[in-house]
This record gives sequence, structure tokens and C-alpha cells, in this order.
Amino acid sequence: MTVLEALNLAMETLNGISVPVPQLQTIGLPISRANDLIKASIDALQKNTKTEETKEEPDEAEPV
Repeated sequence: MTVLEALNLAMETLNGISVPVPQLQTIGLPISRANDLIKASIDALQKNTKTEETKEEPDEAEPV
């Protein structure tokens, strides 16, 4: 399992939790914050992967 797969699974797990209305502040908000942090991590990893892939492509202007 890759890091991205694990983060996506964690996000899916958090999204599947139902919280009773009286406990939204104490349980719902921390779950939502954790979900947002996981999503930000996924976005950052994907952006980093795309940047690395771009760097690996040889530049046609450079002599071989």
C-alpha cells in the first residue's frame, strides 16, 4: 500500500463516521480537521510527484 492509498483510505474512514448533533463540537470538528489535514497531505504529495516527474523528463534543448 502506498502512502497516497493509505491517506485516501484514512480519509474515507473519517468521512464514514456519523456524529450525533450534540457531539458535533467535541467529535465532529476534530474529525473534520483531521480530514482536511489528510486532504492537504494528499494534495501536497500529488503536487510533489508531478514536480518530480517534470524534472525527470529530459530537456530537448540540452545537447546530449
